[in-house]
Amino acid sequence: MDGSVKKDREILRDITRGLEIIYGRVPKAWWWRIEDSTITTTASIDKYNLDTLNSGTAGSPNINLGTVDLIRYQYNDGSTNITYPLEFKSNIEFYNLVKDNNAQTDDNVIAYTLLDPDSSSKNGYFQVYPKPKTTGRGTFYVTAFTRQTTIDSVDDLVVIPLPSILIDYGVAMIERVRGNDSKAAYYEELFFGPPPGRQERQRLTGISLLEQLNSRQRHPEGHPRSLGKFMGQKGFNRLFGNNRVNSDYIKEAYW
Repeated sequence: MDGSVKKDREILRDITRGLEIIYGRVPKAWWWRIEDSTITTTASIDKYNLDTLNSGTAGSPNINLGTVDLIRYQYNDGSTNITYPLEFKSNIEFYNLVKDNNAQTDDNVIAYTLLDPDSSSKNGYFQVYPKPKTTGRGTFYVTAFTRQTTIDSVDDLVVIPLPSILIDYGVAMIERVRGNDSKAAYYEELFFGPPPGRQERQRLTGISLLEQLNSRQRHPEGHPRSLGKFMGQKGFNRLFGNNRVNSDYIKEAYW
């Protein structure tokens, strides 16, 4: 890069902006997803720092966290070993749960809420109810979506499946500076992909293609969702409302 139109740092800033746009469009894409099980219970402690995910430390995380999608809890006392999802509560709902300051500790954790970052945590916290009773008896499996960090060098890695579309965005920004709006628009459409009204008849590119890749990953094609076709309330009652089921009714109502 000779810097005749844009400095290298400006181009890298454009690439970072392109990544932020992608994250804004598909914040829960499979390529951002992580699951971490490094946080375990500490007796009488109900607040846990999300900076420590992926072997990070408080105030110095190893990941740039976007959103927490699910927290599962493994309870293991040596004889019972079960894993189940915790119920998410809004802050107001959670504060109603923890209003009893004399509540007993209990290793059967049932709910959690998310707390904002502060000076000791860049990614924030999750708080659980009830307070765990025993250190190490529970393990939290946190499913979350990360965010791409700032691109500071041409050697930095990006995790999106089609990193080449960021070049399209960078070229579009250069052409804007040059005053070549038609060429800039061409590369911007390569980056964003065709609008919804033209996606059926135009080749998918850019973010539109990423959205399709994410959809296919989350919902595999070729797998039937149901074996029968529901044909109305009467058919439902015939099949599930009676102790005796007539095979002719099944054929009539469902096949």
